[in-house]
Amino acid sequence: MMIRIKPYPIVVAIVLTLIPACGGWVGNRAVMRQYATEDVDISPDLVKTNIATTDYSAIVHITRGRVKENSPLRRLGGYVNHIYQARVIENLRGPRYETITFSVMADSDIDPILPDHPVIVSLCGKSGDAMYVPDNGYELPATPALTAAARDAARRLKASSHLRSVCTE
Repeated sequence: MMIRIKPYPIVVAIVLTLIPACGGWVGNRAVMRQYATEDVDISPDLVKTNIATTDYSAIVHITRGRVKENSPLRRLGGYVNHIYQARVIENLRGPRYETITFSVMADSDIDPILPDHPVIVSLCGKSGDAMYVPDNGYELPATPALTAAARDAARRLKASSHLRSVCTE
C-alpha cells in the first residue's frame, strides 16, 4: 500500500520592517504645491516682525526631518529638538544659502512635520547648518498673502533699521 502525501501550499511570509533613513531622517515625499492654503488667522504683520527681529529669513521647502533625541528620551515627555533640512527657494534676509539645517523645539510626542507647501522661516544663528526657530510663530505657511508681506518686509528692512533681535548672541 502506497501512502500519498497530499501537497499543501507553502506560505512564506515576508515581514517588512520600516527602517528610518540613515541617521533617523525621514524624507519629504510630498509633491510640493506652489503656495500653502490661505489662512486668514495669520496676520501679515507677524511675518514682517519675524523678519525684522531674526538673523535669517527665507522661503523654503522642507526636504527631510528627524528627531534629535533618541527614543527613550521621547517617551519621558517634555520637549525634543526636531532637525530639518530645507532647500532655499528665496532668500529674504541674511546670507544666501542653497540649503539650510535648522532646529525646532517640539513636544516629545510629535513627529517631524514635512509639509507639501513652502514655508517662511525666520531663524536665529549665523551658519546655514546650525540655525534654530526662536519660538512659536517663526515658521509660517507660505501663502500668497504672507509671501507678499515677507517680500515687502525684506525690501523695506534693507532701507531702515530693524527691531530688537529675539536671537541670543
